[in-house]
Amino acid sequence: VGVSGAMKNIAVLIVGYNDSIPKSDVFCRFFTWIYLAGVAGRLTFMALLAISVFVLIRSGKSKKYKIILLVTVVFVWLFILLYSSSVFSESVLKVFHIEDTTCSPRLNRTYAGYLMLLGYFIMFAIISYAITIVVAVQGIRFVKRHIVTEDSGPQRAL
Repeated sequence: VGVSGAMKNIAVLIVGYNDSIPKSDVFCRFFTWIYLAGVAGRLTFMALLAISVFVLIRSGKSKKYKIILLVTVVFVWLFILLYSSSVFSESVLKVFHIEDTTCSPRLNRTYAGYLMLLGYFIMFAIISYAITIVVAVQGIRFVKRHIVTEDSGPQRAL
C-alpha cells in the first residue's frame, strides 16, 4: 500500500511536469486500482492468516494444507484485483486533473459508485475483521480445551 502510494506520487510528478507525456485518466485509475487492491489485500489476508493459524493448530501441517492454502491465496488475490478493477469505470470513479499536473480520483456520486464503496467496505473491512476476531477466539478456546491441561501448564501450548 505504501509502495503504491509512493509510486503514484513519483509518477504523477514525472508525468505532470513533462509536457511530452500526455495526461491520462487511465494512468491515474491504474494507480488507484493498485492502491485499493493493496488495502483490500491487507485486510483480507489478515483474516486469511487467522484462518490459516487456526487450521494449523487444529489439524497440523500437511502437504494437502499447503496446496489448499496456495489455491486460496491465488483465488483471494484474483477476487481482490477483479473487484478493485471497477475503478476503471466512469460511473464509479471520476478523475480530475489539478492544474494539469496532479490527478485526483474521486468517487462518482452515482448508484454504481456508492454500491462499489459499500461492497468494498462490507467485504474487505467488516467481514475481514469479524472473521479475524471470531477465528482468534475459537483458536484460543481450542487451545485451552485440548492442549492446555492442569498437569502440563500453559507452557506446553506455547
